Amino acid sequence: MNVSHLCNTESPVSDFSIQGSGYCIQEDRVTLSIEQLLSNRSADNISGSLMLELWALPTQYLGGGFGGELLAYTSLAPLSGQCYLPNLCFNLPFTSPTPGQWYITLMVREWDGSQYITRDYVNYENLFCVEAKPVVSRSTSDNVISVDFGHVDHSANNQNRLDSLAPSQVVKDSPLNHECDAESAPPKKAVKSGKRASKVNPSGKAIAKKVSINKASLSELESIKGLPVKVAKLIFQTRPHKKIDELLALKGMGPKLLKKIEHLIKL
Repeated sequence: MNVSHLCNTESPVSDFSIQGSGYCIQEDRVTLSIEQLLSNRSADNISGSLMLELWALPTQYLGGGFGGELLAYTSLAPLSGQCYLPNLCFNLPFTSPTPGQWYITLMVREWDGSQYITRDYVNYENLFCVEAKPVVSRSTSDNVISVDFGHVDHSANNQNRLDSLAPSQVVKDSPLNHECDAESAPPKKAVKSGKRASKVNPSGKAIAKKVSINKASLSELESIKGLPVKVAKLIFQTRPHKKIDELLALKGMGPKLLKKIEHLIKL
């Protein structure tokens, strides 16, 4: 399945502005592109952590609370007022929605300390249609073959998620360069390429830097050696965590896995 759609119109003026966006679906991946993500706030107003999310909704989004199916997402670091991020492009895992006709909406959402709030959005005009796959069954008693195209109950099968149900925590130390206008942008410092040096203990073995399960970005959690991506996402979505042992309550996290990665993580 390959689907592409572009929206060149600017979204309504708000705290943030998504300008010139589009998406391209190729099988189980989707590429999200934005010409510019702008913060319209005052220069001294720094946002909370941001999420860029692609949603499938049963009706066109007009603001406020919503329910639908999350197709793809990625995290962004806080953005300073009067600054913008240019030429954004993300190739992300794509989860196809359940059968039906869907309105596709791209949202930028901000963590306010207790939940994610939608700050700006773009509705794409074309409906996204997913056909139900027929289920073929054969009766052993009368040798009759039945084909069921069944009606799908979205209320039971979809990944309904309201914007009040998005637990996370502000990522204060996620590195992300912000492009500001000439008047507000500070001079850029030269950055040398190369890997960051690891600490070494007296035995000569390198000591891996521990990743904070409460402060790290989603990509940092997913990069932890031996930690499945699905478990990393659950850690990100259910924090803050008061104890490392709380991770055992997450699906996919057992005692063996926790013991395997405990030297790589911290609160």
